[in-house]
Amino acid sequence: MARSRSRYPLRSARKVHLNGIRLSPNVVLVCANRRPILCHSSRIKPKSRFIEANGLKLHYNEWSTKGPPLVFLHGVTDSSASWDAIAPSFVDDYRVMAVDLRGHGQSDKPATGYSWESDYAKDISAFITEQLDEPAIVLGHSLGAVVAPLWLFRQARQCAPSSWKTRQPSSTMITCAPGSRPNSQ
Repeated sequence: MARSRSRYPLRSARKVHLNGIRLSPNVVLVCANRRPILCHSSRIKPKSRFIEANGLKLHYNEWSTKGPPLVFLHGVTDSSASWDAIAPSFVDDYRVMAVDLRGHGQSDKPATGYSWESDYAKDISAFITEQLDEPAIVLGHSLGAVVAPLWLFRQARQCAPSSWKTRQPSSTMITCAPGSRPNSQ
């Protein structure tokens, strides 16, 4: 796959690539049936945290606390731990977090059913409202790649740092389609 040429590169001097595509604002990245290329191996371990959102306890991992927020969303039957190999690559430049969606990982599992279309997106919106004081970059894999655009269309103001100068509305969403595995080696 050819490298993307973006006029708006990451604010880092270090370039970060997945499948040969440089991650940058206003990019929708789909990694279908290919393994992401990991940036580097790291010993950085996340801090496990919880918040209350929509009557549930949501778990999230946080690797760093400074910089523009970067939120990872995992795939179906997975958890925030699926980002352990990739997330440390961003800690120098971003506030890096990965959320366990409801019913996954260490987050609460509702006694009654829940909707992929609305409940997950509402949870992410509540998480961002509660935890962040600025817009976020959201990167999703599989189920997370479904939740990210649902959330984006409902809460566009919460997405993409306003410090980035773009010609398009401030919104960034990066998705990895089913078939790719964020933590694959």
